[in-house]
Amino acid sequence: MRLAHLLRAFAVATALNACASEDRRVVVEKHGCGSLDECAISNRACQTMILEITACVRGDDVPPLPPIRQITREQLREELRAETDSSLMDADEAAQLSNASLEKALEALRLLKVEGSLADANVEGQAANIAAFYRLDKKDITVISDTTMERLTAMNELAHEFTHYLQDRAGQLEMLTAYPGTVDKGMARRALVEGEATVTSYRVSAQMAGVRASDVRWSELFDSLEDSIAKSTNASQSPLVHATSMLLYGLGSRAIEQAWEQGGRASVDALFDEPPESALEWVADRYAAGYAGMQELECNPPLPPDGFELVGVDRFGLVGVYSLLGTQNSASLAVASDWRQDLLAVYRAQAAAVSGEPSVLAVWRIRFADQAAQTIFRARIAPLGLQLTASKNEVTISVSSDANLKPLSGAALAECPAYEELAANLPTPTSKQVGWCPPHAAGSRWFKPALFTPPL
Repeated sequence: MRLAHLLRAFAVATALNACASEDRRVVVEKHGCGSLDECAISNRACQTMILEITACVRGDDVPPLPPIRQITREQLREELRAETDSSLMDADEAAQLSNASLEKALEALRLLKVEGSLADANVEGQAANIAAFYRLDKKDITVISDTTMERLTAMNELAHEFTHYLQDRAGQLEMLTAYPGTVDKGMARRALVEGEATVTSYRVSAQMAGVRASDVRWSELFDSLEDSIAKSTNASQSPLVHATSMLLYGLGSRAIEQAWEQGGRASVDALFDEPPESALEWVADRYAAGYAGMQELECNPPLPPDGFELVGVDRFGLVGVYSLLGTQNSASLAVASDWRQDLLAVYRAQAAAVSGEPSVLAVWRIRFADQAAQTIFRARIAPLGLQLTASKNEVTISVSSDANLKPLSGAALAECPAYEELAANLPTPTSKQVGWCPPHAAGSRWFKPALFTPPL
């Protein structure tokens, strides 16, 4: 699970300390799941008890223990490097060039700062934050042995990973094996998986401590979780990478817990049958009153200019808006929830196919709920010095990867092709290219690194 253990420890302590009373050891037997004193998660008996309580809290039959291995943080770093090197070797030249183009576009948008390669940045970021994770392909759990965390926090982490194991056995992770279509839809799905694991692990921690789930101050817990994610996104030099990783744990958790309270596990399981199509659906009830679904852009990004080819298009959703706000120390779900649609188009100079060094242009069009929201967003990101234009509810951001290459402007941006016309310019994927489909229709895929898919 790619969530800094300090954030988890803080959130768990907030919940349990807030609801503790003089008689902290309530009669948990009435819940039928039992309690558990602090224990070392390296101990098999401890692992067995945590799995039994986790399965009981979810209402599942208790399965056999999955394989659980322990590695050091340096061993994790080495594994991640090996996986990255293997992935890069498998990618053909066209895929690597597309990867580099996307990287340059995100850097120009101030959403990503890379020292060395994007692959190196991903490895170091994951190695620093991972405390434990579930491997979907190997059906095992890995615990980082030299992480510095309290026993209760470690027990909570293991309950989280056991939840992924139980989700997998229930077929609830199958939706992660297919291309989600866009960053936004991928965030919506992964927020369900991670949000349910987060809520379950909190309930397990309460159960193990002898505290009723109904006594946990859930609202305070989720408020502090969202606040911590916003602060860490604001402090990150690569806010998009950080936000797409961390928001997974806080985006859907509140709604999932409310569904659990109101309708029991059946209501939570029903969410997996019809997962949200957009990350905004998780927070619309709180921040987007009257939300009736995504809207169409009044104007799509333009066709590629002379000398350039379209590399790819994608919808980033509220996480894109949230991340860009983070560059100005103002990441906010409330503000980001005024998002209604967006499309980022990345164009590469055709000469790059020969030189291997892509010069990149990018146009990102974002639609908001109303003109007031558009004005607030534009004002907050103005210090970035990006080329911004606005029309009614929409903002257009146009950037270039090179100082001697001017961003698209004027008449070039006034062009508003139909999406089908834009998609017709997408490259045909090769057999080794990996990525997600365009937002609207089946068609070409474009290569992306494992930038938006942190481990479970």
